[in-house]
Amino acid sequence: FLPLFEIYVAIPVGLAAGLDPVSATAWAAFGNIVPLYLVDLGYEQLRRHERVDRWLALLRRERVERVLDRYGWLAVFAATPLLGVWTMALAAKDLGMASRPFLVASTVSVIIYAVLITASITLGLELISG
Repeated sequence: FLPLFEIYVAIPVGLAAGLDPVSATAWAAFGNIVPLYLVDLGYEQLRRHERVDRWLALLRRERVERVLDRYGWLAVFAATPLLGVWTMALAAKDLGMASRPFLVASTVSVIIYAVLITASITLGLELISG
């Protein structure tokens, strides 16, 4: 479990394990999308844990709140692959973002980044192998 490197590690590992690029991309994306929906469904239960609640308090900083208020789904779209799906899911829920725009933006973001990462790796390998 590497929350900040989820998809960046899953795709190369999948390719190195012998999966074809489409399978590696699909499984990595699936593994990154599932937590989004789990956090959405279980957010209230997560808040009951003191450690999680303290961590969420750090995310509630005014700057983060302003960015999400101002840019909404676009901020989620850009930040999900950079901050990790767990972090963005919890931050968006904690700051009161509606589930549908958050889930759509995050899901599309993960899929696009997965495809871009796989394309970059396969192109790089093709260039190296000549």
